[in-house]
Amino acid sequence: PDFVPGAKFAVRPHPSNPDLVLVSALFVHPPTGIPPVENGQAGALFLYELRSKRRTLVPAPNLSASEAEWSRDGFQIFFTGTDSAKRRATYRIFWDGIGLQRYIAGTSLVVGL
Repeated sequence: PDFVPGAKFAVRPHPSNPDLVLVSALFVHPPTGIPPVENGQAGALFLYELRSKRRTLVPAPNLSASEAEWSRDGFQIFFTGTDSAKRRATYRIFWDGIGLQRYIAGTSLVVGL
C-alpha cells in the first residue's frame, strides 16, 4: 500500500542472491523532502526478500529515485535521481544504504555484463 507501479517501475534480481530483488516504484504519499516528479508522485527504491517477504527502503534523501540497476558484483546500486530543481543525474549507493554519491550527469545508466 506504500508504493504503486509507474512508468519507470522496475524489478531487478540481485546478480548472485536469487532471494533478493531491487524494486523501483512510486510512493503513494511521498515523505517530506522528496520531490514529486511523475503525476505528483516521487520515486523510491526498496529491496525485497522473496522468502521472508521483507521490504527495506533504500534511502536517497531529497531525491526522487527511479531506474535502479545493480552493479555486477551486487554491492552497489545505480539509479536516476531527480532533485527538487528537476535536475537528473545518475547516483550510486551501496546496497546497505550508505555512501550515496552523484556518479555522472544524465539518466538511465545501463550496467553491462
